[in-house]
Amino acid sequence: MQPIMRTATLTALLMVQALPAAAARADDESAPPPLSKLSSFRVMPRVLHQKDVLRVLMKCPVRANHAVIGSTAFTLKGSWRSFREVGVNLSNGGFGKHAIPISRFAEPGHHDVHIKCVKVTLDHATGFKKVKLLSRASTPILIHPVKLHREPTSEETPPEPTAPATTAPPAPMAEPPEGVVSTVRGHLTTA
Repeated sequence: MQPIMRTATLTALLMVQALPAAAARADDESAPPPLSKLSSFRVMPRVLHQKDVLRVLMKCPVRANHAVIGSTAFTLKGSWRSFREVGVNLSNGGFGKHAIPISRFAEPGHHDVHIKCVKVTLDHATGFKKVKLLSRASTPILIHPVKLHREPTSEETPPEPTAPATTAPPAPMAEPPEGVVSTVRGHLTTA
């Protein structure tokens, strides 16, 4: 029984001595990265309808020169692909914006929008393209079905009906010239 207690005590003592070194390493790793290495994006609006436009503003790491936005909400009419990706060029600071139309045929419900910030380098001699993933992020959106004939809400009261415009009675016909008895179907009849 005593050898087990001694082993447990010794192990606990070694763990306590190792804690400050592990805490120092954890502090170095938990320090926030500089802003030039962070990536973030904003999707507006988060709740939208089919046949609407989704606007995306993004900030990628400074080293990135391209971003890829993908979602199951971006499907096109007649396409068998359930996930569609859209490429976005970035400015020198890593900023970009893009408007993506949501198809009328997109599935209503919850979808995720994914963004990948990449650095694309092209070897002009061989024509090979090298893509390096720098960061990625994701956010949810909700798509409602499109309503073609919607009911007015309480805030939208229908306009009050107005009385139909009255027209003035036709002006009396001028008397026919002398010698003309009547006009029948546009023909003049003389007396």
